[in-house]
Amino acid sequence: NVLKQRRKIFESLLANKKTIELGPAEIFITSKDETFLKEIIEIVENGMVDMEFNIDSVAESIGMGRTTFYKKFKSLTNLAPVEFVRDMRLKKSRQLLDANGQNISEVAYAVGFNSAKYFSTCFKEEYGVSPSEYLKSRG
Repeated sequence: NVLKQRRKIFESLLANKKTIELGPAEIFITSKDETFLKEIIEIVENGMVDMEFNIDSVAESIGMGRTTFYKKFKSLTNLAPVEFVRDMRLKKSRQLLDANGQNISEVAYAVGFNSAKYFSTCFKEEYGVSPSEYLKSRG
């Protein structure tokens, strides 16, 4: 009887089993997170001209370890911090190309790229045109 009863309980549990759908929850950015991101943007804007500037510098400035900073930043933006810094440098370079009469290599070094060739490669990858083509198209 005990065995029959347990089997009935087990079968009723199987018959009533529910499927749980797991998926990512919506991401909510709190005011602390917003402040954190604004601080990161300010640090990157101030440090990008230095060719030695890197993610360790950002993490140190914010008072976090590299790994902790990477995980928090990636969870908030879905970007690796290195990609974010490169994007910021490219956006700043585009502003400089629009505003000044500087040549491409001057702009590349002004935003912290080590070489004009690497800058051109990244610029073309981001905007679909080389810096020289960009200058020709807007001028």
